[in-house]
Amino acid sequence: MDNAQIAMYSNVYVVRHNMKKGGIIQKIGIKNRVTSLGLTSIAKLLSGSFTNVTLNDVNIFVPNYVAIGSYVGQTSVSCSDRQLEIEYVNNENKKERLPIVQRNFNFTQDSSAVILELKSYIMEEQMVNYRISELGLFTNKDDNTCWARVILPSQSAFIKEQGEIVDIVWKIIIASV
Repeated sequence: MDNAQIAMYSNVYVVRHNMKKGGIIQKIGIKNRVTSLGLTSIAKLLSGSFTNVTLNDVNIFVPNYVAIGSYVGQTSVSCSDRQLEIEYVNNENKKERLPIVQRNFNFTQDSSAVILELKSYIMEEQMVNYRISELGLFTNKDDNTCWARVILPSQSAFIKEQGEIVDIVWKIIIASV
């Protein structure tokens, strides 16, 4: 891609809070890989493919959920990924995806980048004793619509404990380069 004019980056920030003692236990910041679904979504938007469609039609290309997984291994994240390696499911074998609860869009007229922040969190009583080592951004609650994915380095993976809240912030950055 010679003379590139636009670059898209995505970063994930995970912050563990101890609600009993107060304070932050751990902060993790890591770059992730946007999948071909995420790239296609942006390309369709820029090409005008979303004209004369309903919000539900567009929604299938917009990240709405965060998936949590426990994969630790040698496989790296790929643009062709559609799911996590080992995603958590509940007792009824349904995926335990977390909804995006807040969206912030930041830019200024003079800025060379726009930033979309997608926020979610794991509440105190959720996923207690789960190993958290893989995260994914998904458009739907229960299918293979992975928009972006990250595997935490082994030294950053953790077991979520009772009394912890885990904040997850996905920053999608589109920059003029």
